[in-house]
Amino acid sequence: MTDVNFAMCDKLIFEVHFKDCILDFSKFYALKMKGTTFTNTSLVAVDFMSTNLTEVLFSNCDLYRSEFEKAIADKADLNTKQ
Repeated sequence: MTDVNFAMCDKLIFEVHFKDCILDFSKFYALKMKGTTFTNTSLVAVDFMSTNLTEVLFSNCDLYRSEFEKAIADKADLNTKQ
């Protein structure tokens, strides 16, 4: 899946976890994603601006050119390995 606008999802029931995915050019703008996991996922040029990324895990992810302006990343694990 590429270029998916997840920001259009219902914010009250939004909960996702991704493993072995390609989500390049997708948008998570202003979503609350507390505790979400991204494992072995390509996130090239993804929009995480103004997103709550508290306790989010990015495990072995490609975050090249992703945007994190005004994102909240308290206790987030951005330790990606390539």
